[in-house]
Amino acid sequence: MKFFEDLLGGQRRADAINIMYFKPWARHIVTQEEGDAMIRPMDRAEIEEALFDIHEDKAPVLNGFSSGCFKAAWPIVGDEITAAVQDFFHTGKLLKQVNATVLSLIPKVASPNIISEFRPITCYNVLYKVITKIIVRRMHGVMDKIVSPVQNAFVPGRHISSNILQAQELFFGYNHQNLQPRCALIVDLRKAYDTLEWDFILMM
Repeated sequence: MKFFEDLLGGQRRADAINIMYFKPWARHIVTQEEGDAMIRPMDRAEIEEALFDIHEDKAPVLNGFSSGCFKAAWPIVGDEITAAVQDFFHTGKLLKQVNATVLSLIPKVASPNIISEFRPITCYNVLYKVITKIIVRRMHGVMDKIVSPVQNAFVPGRHISSNILQAQELFFGYNHQNLQPRCALIVDLRKAYDTLEWDFILMM
């Protein structure tokens, strides 16, 4: 437990982040129409589409119900699911029972011997997945505008291989003496990649 507490936990910063530091790099290019589209009221059809887009073979969580259960019972539970999702987007509040997750450990190697050779994944509640899928879909059209051009992974139309090729070009010739002085740092991004401080998220 100590290993994953250190990996997934965080230490609150003593000083708040100054958002003005990022202002020179901020690109306020989301139009009013795009902003209105992202916060428009949602109807039953949008919620139903998000639910039915979730794969049925995803692991169930604490309540044991997969998306397949909700799909099969949609004529019965559709109104309640719709009301619950709409209430979240209206109030911004989510029941802790819905926000509960199960942490599962997946082996990184064929025969793991130490705890660091397991990758933690979280199994979210189906209702939680519906909410996040709706958010992702609504932001899909503006992601390439609001995400930095140097971020190539997980953005539609961009590929992480572009960064790999760029890194190869930067490192090419490091052992040549006729180049300008330069240096490279090997950074362990395991925790930086998996964890974001809530203080930073809320400030942004």
